[in-house]
Amino acid sequence: MKLTILFLTLFLPIQAQASDLLTFLKTNRCISCDLSFSDLNYSTFKDGDLSGSNLSYLNASRSSFFNYSFRAAKFYRANFSYARLISSDLTGVDFDNAIFFNTVVTNSVFNYKTVPNSIIINSIDFPIHLLSEERIDNLLKISSPDNHPHLYLSLLEQLNTLRPNDPLVSLLKAQFFFKHEIDFEKMIYALEDASAKFLAINQPEKASQIKNVLQSVQSQQRNKPSFEMPPIEGNGLGITAVNGIGSFFSNLLPNLINSTSGLLR
Repeated sequence: MKLTILFLTLFLPIQAQASDLLTFLKTNRCISCDLSFSDLNYSTFKDGDLSGSNLSYLNASRSSFFNYSFRAAKFYRANFSYARLISSDLTGVDFDNAIFFNTVVTNSVFNYKTVPNSIIINSIDFPIHLLSEERIDNLLKISSPDNHPHLYLSLLEQLNTLRPNDPLVSLLKAQFFFKHEIDFEKMIYALEDASAKFLAINQPEKASQIKNVLQSVQSQQRNKPSFEMPPIEGNGLGITAVNGIGSFFSNLLPNLINSTSGLLR
């Protein structure tokens, strides 16, 4: 009798799990199934349903799921690195320690209040525009423009949409274009935008500080020195201007935006 109980305890769950996996592979559907520890990497699945399923420790690296429901599924330590979860429903998913790295989530749906920051930061094409302003502010504080430049700029662009008259957002964009994209035309435009916005909210002294920097840059462009920094030669700025702008961002800029200094990286 004891041997029978031991057999049922150890063997039947394995059989049930294998049966669930077989059902899924045959039909693309397996609601509330146990696919934990399964290996589905480099696979492609379309139009299926894994709602409520246990996908703990699942290896789905570099796999593709199109039009799938993962509603209320458990992703504990599941590996979706370089996977594609396209047009899928991930509302109610338990993402505890799930591995998302360069995971494409185009047109997928999440619970935007509770989805972990790590999932947003490490995903590609996450719908930033559906996040709250509070979440975007928080993500700007914890994300790195060095490691995730596209995400960081997307967050700034969305914040600019939410707060179109805020000069601080424009200053952050200017800093990003200077430090991380080396795009001086965009930087200058962002600084001009910030200066205009400071004037609009009756802070002429801050607008003037930015204008002084812009005048220095424009003067350097007109009197282009013979010596230029090689990485930015095409931008037409000499090393003097570059050093001046660098000083602006490292010294003056934090004072200008002290109310949001936590956003600076």
